[in-house]
Amino acid sequence: VKDSGLYICLLEASGSNITVSNSTATSVTSGVGQYEIGINKADFEGLSLEYSDSDSAYADYKHSVDYDGIAHSLIVALANGCGATWNDGNIVLPDGSILNVTYKYTLNAHNGETVEGTVTDAGSYTAFAEFEFVLDNGNYNLPEELISSIDIWQKVIENVTFEMQYQDADGEWKKVVGDNPFENNVYTRKGFRVVALSSDFVTGDDVTITMFIDGDFDGDYPVNVGEYTAYCDNLGGEKASCYVLGSDLPNQEFNISKATHDID
Repeated sequence: VKDSGLYICLLEASGSNITVSNSTATSVTSGVGQYEIGINKADFEGLSLEYSDSDSAYADYKHSVDYDGIAHSLIVALANGCGATWNDGNIVLPDGSILNVTYKYTLNAHNGETVEGTVTDAGSYTAFAEFEFVLDNGNYNLPEELISSIDIWQKVIENVTFEMQYQDADGEWKKVVGDNPFENNVYTRKGFRVVALSSDFVTGDDVTITMFIDGDFDGDYPVNVGEYTAYCDNLGGEKASCYVLGSDLPNQEFNISKATHDID
């Protein structure tokens, strides 16, 4: 027998009697015995929770990757020689039993949410692999939940360009054009601002750089004649938490100059 379970083994023995003269007697001796044999279910060894992208530069680095807008996940790895195989997304054990795996990730933050399948946004996650039998041939215990971690690091914003904008008569923001749009912007009684753009943002992400403007003005944007400096101050938008501003970002100076009027 090879499968787990409780078995009853019946033993029957028989033999011939031998006389002193080494002649064989015709009488036969026999007996019957009964034994119980138990084969317990085995714990299946050789399962671990690993980063699924073996080509990643961070594959051996505690399951850590940089945010790139792509879904990331861990996967149950099968140890060499364990006898199990993957088939159609399930694990087939050596006795033919089939395991389904559910992956869950919990964000390690206050009231962090739990999601299934994959994770995309920056954060530190606790990863879980939960098992259930699709087919149980009775020889293995259900594997215990595997627990690991995956970290998706915030992407550092290192490249920015600046765009000068002004408010038109309707209050709409328009781009200032010209060889040097940050110099000699003529006073119009409307606001001026600097917008920071970055090629480091993942295409389609809702994220913006909030600018701080240093100078003598009231309100949200400078209107009056003067010298000003714009700094990258913060990040806004739905995906802001997936990024962090670099420490050496440039600032941008600009000015508003006096308007001239011809008086006939």
